[in-house]
Amino acid sequence: EKLGYTTETAHDIIQNRFHYIIDWPTLIIMAIVLVAYFVFLFRASDREYREVINEKFDDK
Repeated sequence: EKLGYTTETAHDIIQNRFHYIIDWPTLIIMAIVLVAYFVFLFRASDREYREVINEKFDDK
């Protein structure tokens, strides 16, 4: 009753199940974007790592 519901009115809210609708095309696009981002991040980090190693150890 503190939230504005009585036992009778809260019954329908409590019994109502959450129904999730998955939008498959959007989910697939999001997965592709995430994979592409991680591939880009890995390649950029690898490139930077190799540059630092070359600067530190090729001069000797």
